[in-house]
Amino acid sequence: MRVAYFSDSLPPIADGVSRTLCRLAETLLEEQVEFRFFSPFKPGPEHRWADRVYKVPAVPLPLYPDYRIALPFPGSLDRLVADFRPDMVHVVSPTLLGMYGLDVARRRGVPAVGSFHTDFVSYLPFYGLSGFEFQGWRYLRWF
Repeated sequence: MRVAYFSDSLPPIADGVSRTLCRLAETLLEEQVEFRFFSPFKPGPEHRWADRVYKVPAVPLPLYPDYRIALPFPGSLDRLVADFRPDMVHVVSPTLLGMYGLDVARRRGVPAVGSFHTDFVSYLPFYGLSGFEFQGWRYLRWF
């Protein structure tokens, strides 16, 4: 089994998503599952699986500049995915990178799965954006 992961959160970001994915990566190594991460972050060498991460160009997230939103430009990224030949795609974020991952699965004819780690829509009222909750939920259902 060869699994391609598309995530906007990996170390050095220290949040629940990246910690969960670190544990997953260690388990995948132990189980000898072939995997690659496509992410705007590249973990340091203290992570045994850092060489399995392809860094995707990104821009800082407004309000949280330590976080980045990946900009998956298809040209070079398509070649990296094709060279890896995934049997499955796992999308971790409902972002541009996640949409790209879903498109990869569709084009390659492989299954796609997703995991939901952060309830982004529930944060909108905190930032005075409660008027966007309906659109946020609509987007997540579509995704």
